[in-house]
Amino acid sequence: MKQRFQKLLQQAGVKEKVINSKRVTGGSINEAYLVETKQQKFFIKYNEAAPNHFFTLEAMGLQLIQSTNTIHVPDVISYSDEQDERFLVLEWVSGNKTQQTDTLLGERLAAMHQNMGEQHGFTKSTFIGTLQQPNGFYDSWLEYYRDRRLLTQLQLGVERNVISGKRREKLEQLLMQLDRWIPEDISPSYLHGDLWGGELDCR
Repeated sequence: MKQRFQKLLQQAGVKEKVINSKRVTGGSINEAYLVETKQQKFFIKYNEAAPNHFFTLEAMGLQLIQSTNTIHVPDVISYSDEQDERFLVLEWVSGNKTQQTDTLLGERLAAMHQNMGEQHGFTKSTFIGTLQQPNGFYDSWLEYYRDRRLLTQLQLGVERNVISGKRREKLEQLLMQLDRWIPEDISPSYLHGDLWGGELDCR
């Protein structure tokens, strides 16, 4: 693997020699590694079976969050979705969690949510795990969330025969009545999709 990482870093313009690499946790979809040179450390995600545009979209999302200047995300060094070369190279982030970490995280996520857009949605279809999520732009959050998030996953579950019977019936009834709980007039704002504890690190 060291030779492979050396090649990936060279493609990113990093000419330093890789001196160490080790497997680290990074979710259940991709292989994740800490890769070290004498001068720097990198976080590399690698997945030969990743869907088309998978890492391109992840890099785009990170850069959009970074553009809000609210919460730190690792710098994107390089990425590729070419056949047999599907990877994402990020700066390595490390630190220690303190008593203030959770409070600061909440405050900075809230600050990110204050960055508003004109409509709900995104320019490209994205992913939850490796499942594709269609996008587009909507004036109504209710319509976007129902039709592009919940309904899409329900239809996929039905097609794969993992949602059926009463479960399907209850989900369909929920979608028909979603306006009872979700108002129409929610302002479009930046959201971090698929946020979970494994994505948090400190610096």
